[in-house]
Amino acid sequence: MNALKAFLIATALAGAQPAHLSLTVPAGFSISLVARVPAARELAVAPNGDLFVGTLGNDVYVIPHPESESAEAHVFVSMPERPAHSVAFGPGVLYVGTQFGVWKIAYKTGEQRAASAPRRIATVRTSGVSRDHVTTSVAFSN
Repeated sequence: MNALKAFLIATALAGAQPAHLSLTVPAGFSISLVARVPAARELAVAPNGDLFVGTLGNDVYVIPHPESESAEAHVFVSMPERPAHSVAFGPGVLYVGTQFGVWKIAYKTGEQRAASAPRRIATVRTSGVSRDHVTTSVAFSN
């Protein structure tokens, strides 16, 4: 899956766009709707190609086999706080960034639902107040 297609899945529109807006892509790229995820934010690609989508709500979605004709998103885990904006993979782990924390969830390739509860591994915005920024992005590098 090319990066442009993955980006477009994550930023799929929640509502209709004005007719005058159109997208163009470079030669060799294409745009297609893979699945609808409410209030989608950031994406992470699992080792087997499944897509995980953070949202502005409490839920992180998984889109199994996004290249198939029958790709359908469903909730992988509901987080204890919102927004479950950012997702990233580490070895055997899915990390999720929320408004006030970074969370770790054990993950085995191919899992369609979290087998364990999220565990907070870091606290951000420790005052408990978020004046003008409510998202936390996470990344993993080995």
